[in-house]
Amino acid sequence: INKKLFPKYKKKSCLGFLLLELLIAISILSISLPSIYKTYLQTQNKITKMHVLITNESEFRYIETIFQEDLRSFQKEIETNKLFAFTTITNETIKYNLKNNKIQKEKIKAGKTKGAIYYLNDKLTINTLNINKISNNEIQITIGTEKSGQREIKVFLVNAK
Repeated sequence: INKKLFPKYKKKSCLGFLLLELLIAISILSISLPSIYKTYLQTQNKITKMHVLITNESEFRYIETIFQEDLRSFQKEIETNKLFAFTTITNETIKYNLKNNKIQKEKIKAGKTKGAIYYLNDKLTINTLNINKISNNEIQITIGTEKSGQREIKVFLVNAK
């Protein structure tokens, strides 16, 4: 057959892919795709774990900041059935308690009570909250969580009596 008369006609060997070529392509993909997918899943898991660690660290810093701000004006500790209570130089009474794995704070000034519950992320549920007076000028706060273990915050008291 003359190619000039029939330009659309090609030999049978030039049409499409050979079965051998398709089998080779499928075998290469069957080897490479699972390893690529496994690498992708491992990377996603590591990113998720890192995000949880960063969030927990941020939550601990937030708790630490709250305690440090309140304890800056510490004057004297109050004996109470609450977990920890103290008065400040401005005659405020601040009480901390552990309620439903969350830190509860009450601030009382001139008979008015303001309450706050610090809801932390679900990975950082607090099991224990221990506040110990190490010396007249130092308080140690130990926060215990299920997954992150225990964390200590030491606060130096300026106005302690």
